[in-house]
This record gives sequence, structure tokens and C-alpha cells, in this order.
Amino acid sequence: MSRERILEVVLTMLGAVLLLITASGAWAQQSAPPASDQMLATGQLSETPKAAQCSGPPAFDQESIAAFEQQAASGDAAAQCGLGMMYYGGQGVRQDYAQAATWYRKAAEQGNAEAQFMLGALYDMGHGVRQDYAQAATWYRKAAEQGNAEAQFMLGALYDMGHGVPQDYAQAVFWFRKAADQRNDEAQHNLGVLYRDGQGVPQDYAQAALWFRKAAEQGNANAQYLLGLQYGGGLGSAPRLRGSLLLA
Repeated sequence: MSRERILEVVLTMLGAVLLLITASGAWAQQSAPPASDQMLATGQLSETPKAAQCSGPPAFDQESIAAFEQQAASGDAAAQCGLGMMYYGGQGVRQDYAQAATWYRKAAEQGNAEAQFMLGALYDMGHGVRQDYAQAATWYRKAAEQGNAEAQFMLGALYDMGHGVPQDYAQAVFWFRKAADQRNDEAQHNLGVLYRDGQGVPQDYAQAALWFRKAAEQGNANAQYLLGLQYGGGLGSAPRLRGSLLLA
């Protein structure tokens, strides 16, 4: 998987988050973008319940935004995270990646896992900050250790490629598994690939098939394809399927 593909997927995810703001101003905080033939950079929405960590103004009129900015300036981490999202997407304010990074950092330094993940993504992409994979890994790790499935997946991807951290397939497996256990379908797919190839774990076609199936059942087309290949080649413990899997 190319680095450019990772950045493209993260960017798509960040834009999608902005569309999930509710009428009450609470932000949904999951991500979900597309796949590629190899290891991919983010997965479907995790279904693990999380408290909303990023808030938003009740409306995007001037008065509401000014009050919301004051709330963020007073130290409210959820408002700081939400203001970072607004600046990132140009929602109610002029788009400004540097301002997005500033407000994400304020929230991240207070332990806000969503802001930590977003700040990691900005370092990953070089948006509003100098691109720095080591800093991306640092902030992804902080969020991942709090259970953020998307950060767990991204940290696994950095270990898989050796970007910002030494390449370490065992660590990639560790973090992919944590995200996969939260039903992140791309992490499930990637874990299957590592089992298939014997990277970071002993080669195990049955385990590869198990994780491909979990991702495939969530609609992951690449996992469906790879599961079909395994069945077709008689790899893994599952019986040969009749017919073919849809590759949509």
C-alpha cells in the first residue's frame, strides 16, 4: 500500500466526520473509508460505544460560533476538538489547517482521544503542520491506548510500513488485532493478510480465512476476494464454496 493511499483515506475520513454533526452540535466520531488490494489505511465505523469527545455549536450563525469559540478558549476539550474540526473542514469558519492543528492540540493535550487521533492524522498528511510520521505515531499511540479503533489501525499501518517507527510486523499485528476486535473491517483484512503471509505471526491459513471472513461479512470487497482465493485454493479450514463470491 502506498503512503499516498493512506493519506487519501485519512483525508476522506476527516471530511466525512464533518458531515456527521447533529442538530444538537454533538459530533459522531468514527471513520470509514475504502479499500485497496494491499494493506489499507482505515476501516469501517467502529461499533464500540464512545462518549462524544467533540462538540459543536448549536448553529453556524455568527453569534453561536462566537460563543462556541469562547467555550473552547475557556478550556473545554470537547469544544476545542469540535473547533478543530470546523477549521479543518471550513464549517462555519474559513478553512485553516494551522488553526485546526492548534485546537486539536489543545484538546489532545487534555487527553481527548479523538483530538489525539486527528492531530496524528494532520502530522501524517502534513496539513497545518510539518509532515512528521514520528509525531503522527506519537499521537496515534496516545489515542490507540485509550481504545480509539481508528488510531489503533493507523498505528498498525505505520508499523507495517516502517513510517515514523521501526518496521515491526509483530507490532502491526498487535495494533491491527486491537482494532479488528472492535470490528474495524480493514484491520480484520490486514490481520488476515499478515496471517496468510506469516508476517509478525506464524503463517496460518485458517486464521487468515477467519479474519478475511469477518471483514467480508462487513462488506469489505478485498477480504471477500481474498477469502474466495483461499477457498478456491483449498487454504484454511473452511470447506470449498460453491459458486463465486461477489466482488462488488
